[in-house]
Amino acid sequence: MKQLKKKDFKLEKELQSLVEENLQKLFGITFLATEHSTGQRYGGRMDTIGIDENNYPVILEYKRKKSEYN
Repeated sequence: MKQLKKKDFKLEKELQSLVEENLQKLFGITFLATEHSTGQRYGGRMDTIGIDENNYPVILEYKRKKSEYN
């Protein structure tokens, strides 16, 4: 792993790809899926799904800026 220079991501997907490619190194999480649909009932998707070292599911949601929380 190497330290990266500070960088603003133009798209949320850029940050998501970087994290997904390094999930194991950064957080000890095994990658399972990206952009997994929550189905018609909930009408959304989970950005990244993984399994941690204790075999618990981990869901990551990315936001490029604070205003995206709403």
